[in-house]
Amino acid sequence: MRYLKVLVAGSLGVVFLGACGRPAEEPTAGTSSVSSAVVVARGVAESPIPEFADSPGRRAAAEFVRAAATPDARLDATPADAWRRAAPYATSELAPHLTAVEESGSMPGWWRRLVETDGYVSIEISNITGDEPQAAPPPGSPTPTAAPGEELPLEVMFNRTAHAPGRVPSRGVQTQIWVVTVRDGLVVAFKPESGD
Repeated sequence: MRYLKVLVAGSLGVVFLGACGRPAEEPTAGTSSVSSAVVVARGVAESPIPEFADSPGRRAAAEFVRAAATPDARLDATPADAWRRAAPYATSELAPHLTAVEESGSMPGWWRRLVETDGYVSIEISNITGDEPQAAPPPGSPTPTAAPGEELPLEVMFNRTAHAPGRVPSRGVQTQIWVVTVRDGLVVAFKPESGD
């Protein structure tokens, strides 16, 4: 009986240590992201998609920005690794550019602090614009949507918050604006704020 207890305890230890390793590679664009052991950046888990991301284009833009703008020192060697996690929300033309992002070689001060403190970034999306008419549509009009195959540039506005265990979260004062172009529910291009 004692041998069985030791064997079970050892097996649980191996399973636990295996679960603490580096995450499995993210799926490429066009493949399923469903996995039995999904590792999610802490910032993604703390960054809800807002209710106003209620169209396929807005939802795709919000999901993309949430993945790309939430680096996590536990998972990422560099901030660009977060962009790699955004590849499943991109078209097959854009995804390879996200996964091939190369760092400049210098480590930004904010990232160094996150690495030293086991930190991560969450975001709060405050607005998504670009898919609504300039004037309010007449009462009873259908909600405007992009036609299939049409590219829709959207501006996603958000604030970042840096988190570190044992410290008060630090919310950035500058609202970031990323222009995200969506077609058929996938991101075809994006332009982050300068410095990102």
